[in-house]
Amino acid sequence: MMLVARRHPQTTFLALALLVNIAAGAAVRMASDPARMRQVAVAASFDMTITVAAVYYWLVVRPGVRGRMSLVFVALVGLLRASFAFPSLIPGREFILAGLECAVIGAVILALRNARGADPVERIYGAVAGLVPAGIVSRALAGELSALYYAFAWRARVNAPSDARVFTLYRNSGVRDLFLLVGFASLIEIPAVHLVASHWSRLAAWILTGLGIYGAVWVLAIGRSFRLRPAYLAGDEIVIRLGLLLSLRFPKNSICAVGHRRDSTGAHDVCMCPKFAEPNVFIEFMTPVTVERLFGLRRQVQALGLCADDAEALLRNLSAA
Repeated sequence: MMLVARRHPQTTFLALALLVNIAAGAAVRMASDPARMRQVAVAASFDMTITVAAVYYWLVVRPGVRGRMSLVFVALVGLLRASFAFPSLIPGREFILAGLECAVIGAVILALRNARGADPVERIYGAVAGLVPAGIVSRALAGELSALYYAFAWRARVNAPSDARVFTLYRNSGVRDLFLLVGFASLIEIPAVHLVASHWSRLAAWILTGLGIYGAVWVLAIGRSFRLRPAYLAGDEIVIRLGLLLSLRFPKNSICAVGHRRDSTGAHDVCMCPKFAEPNVFIEFMTPVTVERLFGLRRQVQALGLCADDAEALLRNLSAA
């Protein structure tokens, strides 16, 4: 058991937290007397909040897998779970949710302020990962916050080192124009959808309106990120980025072959960037590299096809590697 806990601390914690919640719920249901039930509910709430947080500290925080700030998030989630299980005992779940949101947003703001000049997306992912223990959840949440950053941070500048050679990947492909067009078109059609849907249900109309506005903001944020997160070459490192949609970094000496055409590389599986465009630069790697996509989704690729705005300059720099 100890060996499993050391090798898989987060999985072990999730299993124990689930066991604690099941046992606490079963103990409350077994108590028939109302006075006895309240006492058991208090103990169960303690286990869901304090005991689970203590287990998390011992298995995850103490070995250094996660930071101490994530302990606050776990304790608040346990308190939120107890408020749903025993609403009469722990009221105010709205305030607990607000506390969770404030903790995440506060961590992101501090990370952005303390690392001016660094990639905002990487800082957001790092801040959320240090607070939210579940990897999939933290990556999804960081993806949401990254999109909101590029939607509303109007003073955001192009992110690239001052001595880097910057390359853009959105003009020839038209991907930026496509996203901006779809985003503004969505904003225009939202009032019409609201009027039509309101004939059947006011609630449905407002839900569709909210989803439409949020979706349009998302699309416009991605369209804006293409210019603010370009690809660049800096020293011995090459960073390929297509806004929020794709990102990877690799050393120059990891390149096996480059060329204008697909037959320049011997790889069969080529990751196209963007997918619907005709690539004019192909890069093959000696070993597979990790491509990170939206929401932190990762994929191993052996070759990359880019639709570069200045293909000749990019090929010269890559060939010089």
